[in-house]
Amino acid sequence: MIALLQELTPWIESPTCLNPSFITSSRICHIQKVFVLSSLSKTWQNARESYPSLLCSESLFLGLGLQTVPITEIKHRSFMDMVDSSILKLHKRWVTLQEFTSDMILLYGCGSRIDHWLELATEMNVKELILLFEGNGNGATTYFQHYNLSQIIFGSKSLTFLLLRNCNMTNLLISTKCGSLQELILLGVYVTEDILQMIIFCCSSSLIRLDLSCCKLLKNLHISDVKKLKEVDVHDYAGELERIEIKAPSLGSFAYHGYRRTLNVCLASCVNVRELCIDCLLIPEQFTRDVGSRFPLLKKLELDGYGLKSFEISSLQLERLSLRSLYPIIIKAPNLSSFCI
Repeated sequence: MIALLQELTPWIESPTCLNPSFITSSRICHIQKVFVLSSLSKTWQNARESYPSLLCSESLFLGLGLQTVPITEIKHRSFMDMVDSSILKLHKRWVTLQEFTSDMILLYGCGSRIDHWLELATEMNVKELILLFEGNGNGATTYFQHYNLSQIIFGSKSLTFLLLRNCNMTNLLISTKCGSLQELILLGVYVTEDILQMIIFCCSSSLIRLDLSCCKLLKNLHISDVKKLKEVDVHDYAGELERIEIKAPSLGSFAYHGYRRTLNVCLASCVNVRELCIDCLLIPEQFTRDVGSRFPLLKKLELDGYGLKSFEISSLQLERLSLRSLYPIIIKAPNLSSFCI
């Protein structure tokens, strides 16, 4: 924009430019670009002020990939100092923080500084919190594989979205309600059944979506009395889960992906399920016969299971069906519009 203004300056200062016949179409185009860029600049500034976010990626900050290049402690400290400075500046302005994202490796001694970031973010009423942690896997320096999550975030009254990767949640002691949390996504975290139930209970009045992927120490998933829960997605590729039981009347979508051939899944009270995906699981034939009556509103069904020698389904609402194994198939679904094997 500065270059355009410099180019336009002599024409603006010249009296001949007041003559409309002298202004060529190219000059008009340049003038239009100046005003457009100026307008966009003001719009972007207004957007930044009304949507303050702090997105901190160590790989982008250092200009390299976390998995391919060793990160020295000096470089790591420079990134931590940058985050310290950035979050303190926002905190001094007393803004409401829309999003705080930290994507970084874990080295020895950085846990207390991360705790401080979370404390400041909570004081700024952060709405979306994303914590993605990696290990410096090539052995360049000592690192912690998992961050011991601070329980301060569950005291937040504004947090609506929480995504955690490679965190340790086994030491949490939650005594307050987190009545605003709507989406909870846990990736590769250490969490026990009791801790997860405690978290779900604390946000039972607001939780809408729950995603669990490769969680460690979790043997049983039990969800009940979560009236607004609409979506549950489970990835259990290590085969650690032994039982899933969900009692959520508003549940509309359930998905399980894993390599475990036997798993007890109970969705008896989830009569409003509209999308059901089961991948790599032992499925009894009786389940497919009853799926239409168990889930009368079912519109989408994806099955890739073991143990099926035949497949039979009767459903009035079913619109999309996907099967990934070959066996005799009987389908009674008048509204079916998509079918693939």
